[in-house]
Amino acid sequence: MTTFADYCAIEAVNWSSLKEMSRSPLHYRWHLEHPTPDTPAMQFGRAAHCAALEPDEFARRYVLWPDAAGRRYGKAWDEFCAANEGKEALREADYGRALAVRDAVRANQDAHALLEGCQTEVTLTWTDAETDIACKARLDAYKPDALIDLKTSADIEAQHFGRTAARLLYHGQLAYYHAGACSCAGLVDLPVRIIAVEAEPPHDVCVYEVSDDDLWAGMELVQDLLAQLRRCRDTDSWLGRYVGPQPLWLPGWVFAEGGGDDFDLQVGPQSAYVLANTGGLP
Repeated sequence: MTTFADYCAIEAVNWSSLKEMSRSPLHYRWHLEHPTPDTPAMQFGRAAHCAALEPDEFARRYVLWPDAAGRRYGKAWDEFCAANEGKEALREADYGRALAVRDAVRANQDAHALLEGCQTEVTLTWTDAETDIACKARLDAYKPDALIDLKTSADIEAQHFGRTAARLLYHGQLAYYHAGACSCAGLVDLPVRIIAVEAEPPHDVCVYEVSDDDLWAGMELVQDLLAQLRRCRDTDSWLGRYVGPQPLWLPGWVFAEGGGDDFDLQVGPQSAYVLANTGGLP
């Protein structure tokens, strides 16, 4: 099994870097040269994934740092780290939440059945046929009849989660993974599922089916990003979002007539705001 450290050492494009091309080539290059600093939210996400997908590994990778022990510095912290070398320390609240996420996912009938017989933390490497770019991915879970991704979310309600998925480009991520899995396994098609679990109690769980249309839209995005990356590499040109002056975009409400029941927001001759319900500026 490829460790995460081994995976990171593979010289290939992964999704977390490729998606930065959707902002601009400049953002992509900055991301490569300046990795995102670790955050408590990222640490919790890793712990929750480990607990839910690799429960036997959780105790080997993580250790509880009791809240009563104080802040993470000083003699007590140094001694604690020395005694738990190689493990990642979690605060009590996050340790408990990670285990609660594990229990919620495993207790959900659909999620439990989906994870039965899966390989977890699967490393893939392949070469994109259109651009000849070396690619890699680390799948949460995989079996011959399903590619599975676990997502923690503030809210798994369908419309809210769908908006989150679109904003965070989950469709592109899963299309990228799907392309890699199909390439490596010699498959033409492979069902894709998301196990969505709420990060806060009561840790509601839902299994979402990623449709062919979702994957098609995601693959259109992936191909565009890879093609853009190929051009940037070939020309060694890493531009920002825009070339040349751009028109200023103002939201529609700026031009709306009327401002509501309480007051109207208007622009006077000297660009002063006039509050219509007070009869003007004092």
